[in-house]
Formats: sequence, C-alpha cells, structure tokens
Amino acid sequence: MKEIYGIFLVIASPGRHYNMLKLILMKFMNSNPNFRTYFIYGKVNRKSIIKSKYDLYFNNIQENFIPGIFKKSIAAIKYINLRYNYKYIIRTNLSTFWRIDKLHSLLKTLPKTKFSGGYLYVSNNDGLHITGTGIIISKDICLLLSYFLKKNIVNINKPDDVLFTKILNKITKVKNCLKRNQDFTNKNIIIKFKKHKNKIKIQTNINDNYICYRLKTNSNRLLDYIKMTKLMVYFYRQLFNKNN
Repeated sequence: MKEIYGIFLVIASPGRHYNMLKLILMKFMNSNPNFRTYFIYGKVNRKSIIKSKYDLYFNNIQENFIPGIFKKSIAAIKYINLRYNYKYIIRTNLSTFWRIDKLHSLLKTLPKTKFSGGYLYVSNNDGLHITGTGIIISKDICLLLSYFLKKNIVNINKPDDVLFTKILNKITKVKNCLKRNQDFTNKNIIIKFKKHKNKIKIQTNINDNYICYRLKTNSNRLLDYIKMTKLMVYFYRQLFNKNN
C-alpha cells in the first residue's frame, strides 16, 4: 500500500464552472507530497469534463445530488482503503479552497484514531451537522463505515453532509475542529467589480487565518473561479515562482 498522510476526495460534476474550478485545483492540490487529491464522479459523459489522472469514476452510481454524492463518497472511501495507508480522508468539493500546509498543522494535533470532524453548522431543517465542504475522518473510522452500512438500514435520501453526521455520530462523536471562512463573498472580504473589456476585476482583503474558504456564489458562479484564482496566487505563489 502507498503511504500518504491525508487524502482529499473532491466531489466533482460536469459543468462549465465546475470544470473551471477543477482546472485551478489541479494546479496546487497535489503539490504537497503529504497529500493526494482525487476528483470523484458518478456516471458521467467524460467528454464533458476536464480530465486529470486523479479522477475516479463510479459508473454504477447516478450523478446527482441525492443520493449520488453520498454513494460516490462511500465508493471512493472504499477505493482509497484498498490502496493507501493514510491518516485521514478529507471529503470536500470543488468550490472550497484549502490551505494544505495549515490543514497539515491542524491534523497533527488531532487524534489519529476514532476521529471525525470538520466545520459544524446549524440549519433549520437538519439541525447541527458537519458541512460537506470539509469532512475529516481518521482511517479506522473510514474502515468502519462500510461495515456500519452493511449492518444498519440507512435512509440515504438526505443531503450527504447530514447523512455523514448521523452515521459518524453513531460510530464516534463528530467534533467541531475546522476554522473556515464561512462566506468569502460577504463581510470578511471586500469585493469591488469593474467591468472593462469583458473582464471582471476583483479587489480583495484576504484574511489568512483560515484553513479553508467557502467560495460558492449562488448569484454568479463565475465569481467562484475568480476568487479561487485570487486565493491560489496569494497562498501558493511559491509554486509559480519556481516555474519562472
């Protein structure tokens, strides 16, 4: 088995803005030798996506929100369990930006066994649950997930993060351990738009105290790509300096 500290499983889907985000993530998410990043898909038309050598396709799983995301997450965890000796899996998505060095420092302080956690959030419909943008699970718990699902009847017709919270809390209580910028578009970031020659210029004040940044902008998903680019250049500029 290959040795690695942490593995990112990134929920991926076809679509223009998803492909644009993936292009940026491919530039830095596998730059740290302690981490590996995989992009996970259900049954998709492969001509409609930007491909990488770290894509995982599960053709027996329908590409949809419910229950597709949960099912392909579990399938990807099984795939990793067979091939890697790792400490943690981090289940995330395309519109979340990670500072991998800062995450690595956090993981070193966490229990290596019997651990699950992330950023806990209270919603009106589902109460307190871990957000799907960053679900951190130790290897022993990942190994137990398949066994739990075989032995217990689980209603999978719920959002994946709600399901993960429910299941993980039965195995080991989910911890609130992740410092995340909840909304990159609102109070913590000043954004100004200037349209010039069909380009949008964004000026940002970046708070660098966070491990990850939630970028989803429902009103204009193109902004996710622009913000991701800004963060990549700001936090991973050493990668580009090496190439110059």
